[in-house]
Amino acid sequence: MTEGEDTGDAKFGRDLAALRFRQLRMSQVRFAERYGLTKDVVRNAEQKRYSPHHAMLVLVAAIELDPSLIARAAQLARERWW
Repeated sequence: MTEGEDTGDAKFGRDLAALRFRQLRMSQVRFAERYGLTKDVVRNAEQKRYSPHHAMLVLVAAIELDPSLIARAAQLARERWW
């Protein structure tokens, strides 16, 4: 890797922050609550202190595609299994 080149984790962190803040206009706390995550996971991913597993990558991609559907799915999961 050359100087200035991004790791996947760094790019994911930037992309997550951009989605959350610029596109959805949400705080880390609100984003976490809405999509069934913890505030710490969101914060650590954005600050490149967390290597996201594949399920997290898919979840964030799905949120980008259809935020309302994923919020409803998270609510359904909370009601049924949490």
